[in-house]
Amino acid sequence: KAAASAEDSEEEEEEDIKFNDDDFE
Repeated sequence: KAAASAEDSEEEEEEDIKFNDDDFE
């Protein structure tokens, strides 16, 4: 899902990483 989101919004890639970080915690 994260990968699709990043591909859909390359500009919001940074935000995607932040969201992933939270999920990892």
